[in-house]
Amino acid sequence: AATLGGTAVFAPYDSASLGVYHPEEQTLVLVPLPGKLKCAGRCFAGVASFGDVAVLAPWNADSVGVYDPVKRELRLVAVPEELAGLGSKFAGAAPVGDVAVFSPHEAAHVGVYRLGDSSMELTAVPAAL
Repeated sequence: AATLGGTAVFAPYDSASLGVYHPEEQTLVLVPLPGKLKCAGRCFAGVASFGDVAVLAPWNADSVGVYDPVKRELRLVAVPEELAGLGSKFAGAAPVGDVAVFSPHEAAHVGVYRLGDSSMELTAVPAAL
């Protein structure tokens, strides 16, 4: 989970919806995942917030999720082709400046999602890690 504009945002791991908890109202709002998302469960594992958006780390999803709380929508950005179809890609997200850094799980790379141009690049993980 990550905080975003006074809310807590939960990445949908085994859920068909993103969860947004509003503590002042004690309500949980569910934002459905886009129908075009290709994922057979366990879609995202980790979320990093950046003031006005939250970025979700793909686990089995072949897309990064970018949540806009004003529009209440989740936009999808395709992962690099070499990761498409790989399960258990990343297990966590951390905000660093204007990028979201994804912790590798099965991916042989650290994932870096750039907010400015909605691009994703990969940094190889040393074999000894």
